[in-house]
Amino acid sequence: MLDKEKVREIARKYSEEVQKVLNPTSIILFGSYVNGNPHEWSDIDRHIRKI
Repeated sequence: MLDKEKVREIARKYSEEVQKVLNPTSIILFGSYVNGNPHEWSDIDRHIRKI
């Protein structure tokens, strides 16, 4: 399981790369890490929106 700072780092790097390629309207993080109840099988959930 990742700690909160590691999740933030991964999400930030991912968002930077997605911005370069897709130029989305928004990138939304959701799921157990955002809700504060991750477990050993949790992943980093995200929704990429482009209008």
